[in-house]
Amino acid sequence: MTNQFNVSVTNTNTNLTKWNVIGGGKMIDSPDGLQLVSGSNETMMAISATKSGDFIYEADVMVKDIEADTGLVFRSNQDGRSSYML
Repeated sequence: MTNQFNVSVTNTNTNLTKWNVIGGGKMIDSPDGLQLVSGSNETMMAISATKSGDFIYEADVMVKDIEADTGLVFRSNQDGRSSYML
């Protein structure tokens, strides 16, 4: 897996910082929000380094490819392998 650390996010309304893109693909900070793009056989995640003991998780998710597996990761380690996902 490829790691790209501290990807800049300026167009997205979020209080999360220090985004790490993990896997084979790219993260686009579009006017519609964060967009993750990968190949058909690739897995990727965008993981924020923000830590919190108590939180409310709110997100709008738009799936643009009906064959894509999509989820929201929370309570994760740095590479996303030990995590909870919705």
